[in-house]
Amino acid sequence: MDGTPHGDASAIAQNSSRYADAKSSGQYSPESSSHSMLSDTWNWTEKNVVAPFVNSVAVEPFNATVVNVANLAGQPFGKHFDEVKRLDVNAKPTGVESTVNMIAGGLGTAFVYAAAIKLTGSGLNRAATQLGEESALFNLARNPLTAQIAGPTLYDGMRNPQNGESRISNMIATGTAFGVFGMGGRLASEMHGVPLFAARAGIGAVGMTSGRVLGDLYDGRTPTAEEIYKTAVTGGIVNSVVPLMFGRSSRVSESADLENQIGARKLASGQGETFQKSNRPPRVLGSTDGTYAILQSDGAAASFVNGKWQPGIAFESRDFLDMSVISKPDLQSKLLKEAAEALAKSMQD
Repeated sequence: MDGTPHGDASAIAQNSSRYADAKSSGQYSPESSSHSMLSDTWNWTEKNVVAPFVNSVAVEPFNATVVNVANLAGQPFGKHFDEVKRLDVNAKPTGVESTVNMIAGGLGTAFVYAAAIKLTGSGLNRAATQLGEESALFNLARNPLTAQIAGPTLYDGMRNPQNGESRISNMIATGTAFGVFGMGGRLASEMHGVPLFAARAGIGAVGMTSGRVLGDLYDGRTPTAEEIYKTAVTGGIVNSVVPLMFGRSSRVSESADLENQIGARKLASGQGETFQKSNRPPRVLGSTDGTYAILQSDGAAASFVNGKWQPGIAFESRDFLDMSVISKPDLQSKLLKEAAEALAKSMQD
């Protein structure tokens, strides 16, 4: 990262030596020592934790969106807006500092990617509703994987390149990474607890490293061992944190629910038969945490969450990547019937 050398690892040790010298010379006081120690601690935290996090979660997104869009709009008028300066980070971190730096920056990046996925998913769902199922783009727009890949990829395409990168290589890297995240999420959908967390971290490391290598090859360069290590750590953090921001059981997406109310009434009105009347069969998804979703090609949808069926989609787009398609005919038929009967009863109450 960019920055000037502040808060090096030797700073605290050097200050400790000064404290010892001051004490022996009679210039030491507990108050001055405490103040200096607090100042050194804050300086270290600022350069290794606060700055990397703020740069990735606020400064870079602001420059990528607000500043770049303003510059694009101002070009015909000869207007140019300067970027917001990144906060100074520790330019020469030690091993521990480097790890802390990467974790802080990775967490900030995860928040930004999650926001990009959510915004893109909402836009695609609205677009699909307007297009209608007759459109060739309907299924693509409704596919949660599309939002997961498109959102972060578009963001990194807007983000200003650094360290010899290009916008296209950044988009290649991010698109590849989130494609791997999505496929890996399906493979790990039967896991839970510590194994699931470990699997997500591993998939994140592999996905982001693969993407970075492909992106660098596009730019005609080969990543160094240090760059690969940092990319792997960031990928592990991102793919571990982003799914936690889209918990199924903890939150119901009101906007998605409203978009699907009409379609849900179609499902309920046939008392189990409407599911089968569409030209395309419904998709039934399930997860080991006991949640289910039914997706109908005409936009109708139902969700089983918190112990009951309800109209609409009660999850965020990212959650579907951790759910498996239920293909067993007997289980699929049972869930379709239960959903339709429950929705029909809720409309009568």
